[in-house]
Amino acid sequence: MKRFLAAAMLALAVAFTGVGAFAATQQQVTKQVAAASELKGQITRIEGHTLTIKDAAGKNHHVKATTTEMTGLKAGDRVDVMVEHGKAMSIQKTAYTAPAPAAPKR
Repeated sequence: MKRFLAAAMLALAVAFTGVGAFAATQQQVTKQVAAASELKGQITRIEGHTLTIKDAAGKNHHVKATTTEMTGLKAGDRVDVMVEHGKAMSIQKTAYTAPAPAAPKR
């Protein structure tokens, strides 16, 4: 009986630890995207209705979009996204601006 009780307590502790870590990660992602009102970057992945956008600092943001907002979008596109609570309110493709070539050293 003691072994069963110990095993049950251990299983509960492991289960609650995993759920807590997952919830904390999801909250962090939601806070990160909800805080931004405008997001500029490049689409790195499209999975279902979720876009992964990498900003200029190299940070990935996950944004949910509707099918109509996603029409014509593909990985590699540069976009400006108006975000509210992790959802795309509007998505606009932007033209790629190549960085200016470095001046030769003399």
